[in-house]
Amino acid sequence: MIIYNPRTFKTEIINVQSPSQPLTEVKNIYTDDFGMVWVFTDGMGVTLVNPKTSTKQWLFADQQDPMDRTTSDSFFITQDENKTLWIVPNGGTFSYFDRKAGKLVPYLLRSNSSGNYRVPKIGKHFLSDQGILWIAGTHDLTQVAFKNHTYRLNKLENGEAEVRALCNTPEGYHWTGYANGVVQVTDSKYQTVGYLAPGGQIVPNQVPFCPYPVFSIFSDTRGRMWIGTQGDGLYVRSHEGVSHYEHNPANKASLPHNDIYDVVADRYGRIWVATHGGGLALTQEGETGLFFYNRNFGLPWPKNSFADIRRIFCSPTGEILVGTTDGLITFGDNFRNPQQIKFYQTCYIPNDTTSLAANDVNFIIEHSNGKTYISQLGGILESIINKKLLQDNLKTKYFKNINYNEGIVQSMIEDNEGNLWVIRESSINKCNLKTGKTTVFGPNDFDYNISFTGARPTHDPATNDISVGTPFGWLTFNPATLKKSQYQAHIIFTSLHFTGESESIPILHSKKIVIPANKRNLTISFASLDYSRKYQMKYRYRLEGQTPPGKWIDNGSSNTIGFNRISQGDYILKVSATNSHGVWSKYIAELPIEVRPTFWESVWGRLTLLLLLAAVVASIFYSYNRKQREKLEHEMSLMKNDFFSDASHKLRTPLTLIGGPLKHVLDTEHGITRNSREMLVIALKNSREMLNMLNKVLRFDDNANFLVNGGLSENVNEEGNEMEKVEGEIDDTTVSKYLKELEEEKKKEKAKHEEEEKQKGTASNKPSKNLTILVVEDNSDLRLYLNSVLEEKYNVLLAENGKVGLYKARTEMPDFILTDVTMPVMDGITMIREIKQDRTISHIPIIILSAKASVEDQLKGFEQGVDGYLTKPFSTSYLMGRIEAAINKRKSTQTDIAKMMKQNGNVGYTGKAGNTGNTGNTEAAEISQPATEPRKTLRELNFDIQEKERLAEEKKSKMKSYAFMESQINDKTMGRILKYVTDNMGSPDLKIDDIADAIGMSRSVLYNKIKQAVGMTPIDFVRHIRIMRACELLQQTNDPLTSIAFEVGFSDPKYFSKVFKKELGIVPSEYRERTKE
Repeated sequence: MIIYNPRTFKTEIINVQSPSQPLTEVKNIYTDDFGMVWVFTDGMGVTLVNPKTSTKQWLFADQQDPMDRTTSDSFFITQDENKTLWIVPNGGTFSYFDRKAGKLVPYLLRSNSSGNYRVPKIGKHFLSDQGILWIAGTHDLTQVAFKNHTYRLNKLENGEAEVRALCNTPEGYHWTGYANGVVQVTDSKYQTVGYLAPGGQIVPNQVPFCPYPVFSIFSDTRGRMWIGTQGDGLYVRSHEGVSHYEHNPANKASLPHNDIYDVVADRYGRIWVATHGGGLALTQEGETGLFFYNRNFGLPWPKNSFADIRRIFCSPTGEILVGTTDGLITFGDNFRNPQQIKFYQTCYIPNDTTSLAANDVNFIIEHSNGKTYISQLGGILESIINKKLLQDNLKTKYFKNINYNEGIVQSMIEDNEGNLWVIRESSINKCNLKTGKTTVFGPNDFDYNISFTGARPTHDPATNDISVGTPFGWLTFNPATLKKSQYQAHIIFTSLHFTGESESIPILHSKKIVIPANKRNLTISFASLDYSRKYQMKYRYRLEGQTPPGKWIDNGSSNTIGFNRISQGDYILKVSATNSHGVWSKYIAELPIEVRPTFWESVWGRLTLLLLLAAVVASIFYSYNRKQREKLEHEMSLMKNDFFSDASHKLRTPLTLIGGPLKHVLDTEHGITRNSREMLVIALKNSREMLNMLNKVLRFDDNANFLVNGGLSENVNEEGNEMEKVEGEIDDTTVSKYLKELEEEKKKEKAKHEEEEKQKGTASNKPSKNLTILVVEDNSDLRLYLNSVLEEKYNVLLAENGKVGLYKARTEMPDFILTDVTMPVMDGITMIREIKQDRTISHIPIIILSAKASVEDQLKGFEQGVDGYLTKPFSTSYLMGRIEAAINKRKSTQTDIAKMMKQNGNVGYTGKAGNTGNTGNTEAAEISQPATEPRKTLRELNFDIQEKERLAEEKKSKMKSYAFMESQINDKTMGRILKYVTDNMGSPDLKIDDIADAIGMSRSVLYNKIKQAVGMTPIDFVRHIRIMRACELLQQTNDPLTSIAFEVGFSDPKYFSKVFKKELGIVPSEYRERTKE
């Protein structure tokens, strides 16, 4: 090899021959970053020449097993980004140059695929700008990513085990506890000193200290080593040897549990032990060794909670924080007697964002800035807001500087610069609390896809080294050596996929993509050319022509962008990415996109749309003018209709007050003279003529069909007008008849007078008025008239509007309601709706008496569930008949329910003369069923009532199509009452107040409800239900009478027999014999 110096113009010839390499012809040379020259010949190995000293060194490396060898078809030598030189010497294998040792070290090159295959040969190779070596072999392409290890992974000499405990001693030693029970001791340079033997000696060979996992190691000020295990209690190693402490159920002062998760010391040197199952323990020196204050011995620790402790932290100011699976415990170390300790609890509070986010506290640390940080097992990290830690329910807030998707927070440690290092499951976060910036070091920065354990990390202030536990050993790094990668990757667009199609279109080298007009839902995929670091890579994009200037859209970790109905036009899609350390690349990928227009988006399409728009505007203008004319005509028609409607309503009420009293006088007052009767008939006839003319005007006005038969007329003429032939009415066809009747009238006048006197004499024998009717009418004259008509047979309540009527209906509980529709304050329809929704008064029958006579108005009334709809004017007799029919219908329903109940209570017994002394039960005896008819149970009775309600509801829904059919009575409340009584009749303490509270009624309302529904008082009703149940048990079972009495709610069997005989006329034993015959 010839070396030429251009400054001195001198040349130097260096002979590369050596005993191991006798050839002199140089085939290839390579100069590395350190100025060293590598010389290749056709001989074995490679020669390293130092141009400055003209010294040479022959180097060679090979694998012990030739099957592990990686050779090269050509001269292979390269350097990675860390300036490590990689080479394949002639006849040797793939190696790297150890500059400190001055030798080549063979490296087994194999794929990380499932086959774990060796790479036998390097055909062609290429080193990318990222320092990635690409090797084309015989059958495949191999990627070699070089890494410079900035950390140290310490392992056991034999086997692998998870590290669960770490401890640095003042002497500079590192103690490590493994899950297999081994305790390893290393020096300050992380070289293994030995292993802790069971007897306490440090021995050179790897031996287990105990058969259980070591979970904590602590060094106190006296040089003792405290070793906590999972399942084997606590070991204390001192100069005297090893002491072992375990839980002894017979000794309260023993260790409270054998799972030891942490051991710490407070400011006064007192040792605190965290047990996972027995709570907190305080060690105390005794005559025979240590004893432990715990929740069973002298320590006021909560007994029913906070038993599982994970970590203890002792602050420099004397506060002690204990993390448990039930929350956080704080207390002070300034005490003399452990019994005087005051423990404060902090737990999760629902709907309180300032409370602890979760109760399972995993780790606790106090930073040098004075803030205390708490991590939970669910992955949440919080800081305590309160400056005073000795209080209940400390306030916290989220620590927002970390990504919670990385997993749980295993532990935390602070370095010399004040950075908080957060140890996650598969990454380590460096948090600069001053700037708020966080750097994530993940799997790309460590080998083996390493993860981290929950071991308490250690920090060496002298070197600033941090050690953490892993499943393979313990990893030590210096914060200064973990740095963010500055590599900035290029981005390429890879594929285009249209929604609805099965295959994607490659666009790897496309300069532009064209989107058809009918394929505007699409997804574009891209890739970042970072082949070594993919952890937490982020992307963002913008669409030039649509995205506002300067704005980027965050795309997270997704490498696809979807567009939905993208508009036609020309765009440029720009994409940028970060590396795994969050550094945004300066390279921005750009992809031009052309979206083809549809016909309507083209020039011709827009012109067509413009013409159509003009036509639509003209059509709208024409339609608008026409609708304005129609609207004006409609408004005039409405005004006319409103006028006639108002006139109709205002005239019908006076006509009612004219025609009603006239007809009432003609029908009831038989003592008036013939001339007076003639005048009254003429007045009544003309009032009807006025009504007919009024109806004709309204009918011809809006072609509405009016049903005006309110009972005033009984015959309908051919024009649809209703007329009634009243006694004494005269027309052209009845003149002769009238003259004849006039002659006979004088003869009967005396007889009629006597008859009237007789009627007056019997008037005092009229039945008492037991029913109450509520009249709701805003017209005071008509209200007084209805009162005078109805008060002869009923108790009448009056209300001037719907609001007053609703109040009186709820307070007075009338038996019937007669109401108008059009009223001030509250109209009749609203009042009816409120009544039907109130289950306490929904059963009351209602008839509407209104001047509104259209079908639509009557349908509105029937839809609310009224029992009838009468129009004004009306016939007094017809009104009275409709009221009596509605009341009789309600009474019929009560009778049916009562009969059904009584039949079920009297099955198989018809009564005898000797057993019917109770007059109160004659009806029950008369309606009892024959013994051959199947008996209904209480469940069947309840079903019958529910079925009747269902049929009534179906019938009610059908009646919406028939405006004039009457609605049925709703008995859902009685069904609820019956169900409650049957469910609770076994309790002898069942009271009427209990039923009222369960149904939601007052006692008085419940009384009226049951009385009106079944005709019984509530007490009789409950007693009858109990007797019905007793009849079932007597017939279906052979239980003693005492048991049956208790089951149906009678505490005294004798009283039960007495009531039973009173109800059915026979004693229970006789009833059982008769029904089983």
